[in-house]
Amino acid sequence: MIVEEHEPHPTPVHTSRMPWPEAVAVPRSVAGLRKLGEAHGWRVDVTYSQGYVATTGKGKVKLVHTILVRMTRTLEGGVIRRGAVYYEAKPGPKLEWVAKECTVLGVDHWPHQEGVSVTAIQEWVRESALWTGAQVDAWGQPLKVKVAEAKVHAAAKAKLAPKKARVAA
Repeated sequence: MIVEEHEPHPTPVHTSRMPWPEAVAVPRSVAGLRKLGEAHGWRVDVTYSQGYVATTGKGKVKLVHTILVRMTRTLEGGVIRRGAVYYEAKPGPKLEWVAKECTVLGVDHWPHQEGVSVTAIQEWVRESALWTGAQVDAWGQPLKVKVAEAKVHAAAKAKLAPKKARVAA
């Protein structure tokens, strides 16, 4: 749903700090990730929100539904492992959830890695508590290369794109 914007940032319909709304079912993929994390000793927080984001067209916003699954596990020696999956619902009468972004974080290795798949997050949850910092780095190296290559490709594509002519008002 696209609406005219009447204020700089419309008030969210539902924030992640509010209790989960009864009318919104927890998607199976989210419930499965939560169950996996809890079974492997992770603290898992799942939040729902509904709010507005900017769209193309001046003064236009659209209403989006989102879920964030945050997982944290503290290991011996205070080493922390983290993972997160951000889901967004496709527009339509029925909420169809899609994982939009997956991230792993930690203090004993590269600090932040986006572009991770849900399958990789599941492996991270099952295995990373057993890994040394060197093993974590070895696991993450192909992901870092993939993300770096994607950034180079996007920059090259943007450079080749034709420039839009500006129209004087």
